Amino acid sequence: GRMAVEAAPDDLWAWHAVAHSLEMQERWADGRDWLAGDPGRWGDRNPFKSHIWWHQALFLLENGEDEAVAALYRHDVLPDAQQFYLGVQNAVSLLARLELLGADVSADWAGLADIAATRAGDLVLPFTDLHCVLALAAAQRFGEAEAWLPAMREAVASLPGYAAAGPVVVPLAEGIIAFYRHDWRTAVERLYPLRHGLAPVGGSRTQRDLFVQLLLIAAQRAGEAGLARQLL
Repeated sequence: GRMAVEAAPDDLWAWHAVAHSLEMQERWADGRDWLAGDPGRWGDRNPFKSHIWWHQALFLLENGEDEAVAALYRHDVLPDAQQFYLGVQNAVSLLARLELLGADVSADWAGLADIAATRAGDLVLPFTDLHCVLALAAAQRFGEAEAWLPAMREAVASLPGYAAAGPVVVPLAEGIIAFYRHDWRTAVERLYPLRHGLAPVGGSRTQRDLFVQLLLIAAQRAGEAGLARQLL
């Protein structure tokens, strides 16, 4: 990966490959240093650049640099005017992680929920659609979030891209909604059986880790200390 960057310094996928490897090895400081620098240096690149900064935000989170994460979120991770699908995933995922760590981001959910609302019924990628459901639920727009469920069930039966995710995507969406309703026991009931089978919805293990975090915190808040310890 490093040789690829040396050969083609403007290849974002090469930068991403190294960042992902460092993430999976829990080398947080090395990852932060790898992506250090002015995000504006790739300002003219395609929307994938926001995913690079999402990875940098995770490194910063693990290094306890919360203020730097918030700044990176607002300036470089939030979806631009194109509202590219990966940008929606990045922003929703990072904002959720910040909130789970105790940050007050309640005012930030409205904008992401508005983007999610424009995609209602536009089911193509289960992983993106789950992030739309999460944004709406986190913004307390539960009716809109739940409206995705019958559309997802129909998509499982009719869309090839959804078929593989069939056993997972709807109960995962239900678990997400239950979590933001503070219905902790229902969240655990929906999410626990899925914890080892999330791959069919898409995304990387690093991206899907958010759903495992929701399960862990739901178990804690449901008073299931033993289960929470087991999950940890």
